[in-house]
Amino acid sequence: MRKCEQPAERWYYILRCADEFWSFRNLKNHLLANEYVKFGSLPNNFALTIPDEKNAATTLRSFKDEYLIDFINIKESDDYDENDVRDAIAKNVKKFIMTAGDGFAFIGSEYRLLVDSEEFFVDLLFFNRNLDCLVAFELKKDKFRPADLGQLSQRS
Repeated sequence: MRKCEQPAERWYYILRCADEFWSFRNLKNHLLANEYVKFGSLPNNFALTIPDEKNAATTLRSFKDEYLIDFINIKESDDYDENDVRDAIAKNVKKFIMTAGDGFAFIGSEYRLLVDSEEFFVDLLFFNRNLDCLVAFELKKDKFRPADLGQLSQRS
């Protein structure tokens, strides 16, 4: 906490520790990820799609801009794809939930969803108790592109 230069930054971490019962190691990971600086800068459409401002703010606080997933032991120099990352997260789901934040419960990986008789597959599916909704994680090795939304389309 000595590395926190601003009192507001210290209070941010103190409140998060109290609210989410972070361990010392968990706090250290959040500090290393510089979460305070990045908090709230996630591109989103929550203000447009969630009419209640309080719920929109709660939703934004439930997600991070970046997730530190060094526990999966995949290096950038390794030859890997999204499936390798998905499988490693599924094997270490407890650590991922601790990284993801408060209220997440794991449903499954490559989870099959039927919508209007169409079949969709989600890389990782969670339920968030605080938001009372399903949360889908679509994994990308490279920078996300709008065309990547088609990843959730029907597979044969």
